[in-house]
Amino acid sequence: MHKGKIENGLHPKIRVEVAGKNSSQKFLALVDTGFDLEVALHRGEASKLGLKPRGFVWIDYADGERLHEPACPARVLWHGKWKEIEVILSNDDEPAVGTGLLRGSVVTMDFVKNKLRIEGPPRSKRRKK
Repeated sequence: MHKGKIENGLHPKIRVEVAGKNSSQKFLALVDTGFDLEVALHRGEASKLGLKPRGFVWIDYADGERLHEPACPARVLWHGKWKEIEVILSNDDEPAVGTGLLRGSVVTMDFVKNKLRIEGPPRSKRRKK
C-alpha cells in the first residue's frame, strides 16, 4: 500500500521509487488522473538515473499543448514489487504518476483529512469446497 497526502487541500502526492541503469531514486509525485500513462519525470532527473529514450509518445497537456515526448524503459517499485514501465520525459519539474500505473489499484482520496491511499488489486476470495 502507498500512503500519501493531499497538499494544500488540492494536490494528491505519493512517494515513488524509479530505477534506471545507473541508480534508483524516490520522488514525491503528483497523482495526475488526467495523465493516462505511468510516470513522467523531468529530463534532468531521468538522465541521473541513466534512462535512455527508446521512442516517442504524443502527450496532450492540460493547457492544450500537444508534444511528442521521449519515452524510456525503467522500473518502479509498486505494491512491493519492481514493475517494468515507460517513463515519459518532460520539462515539468514536478514528477507525475498517471492512471497507467494506477490501473488495477484501489485509490482513495480523502479531501477532508487530506490523505491519499493506494492499495494493490483486491484479492479474490477463495470458495471453500
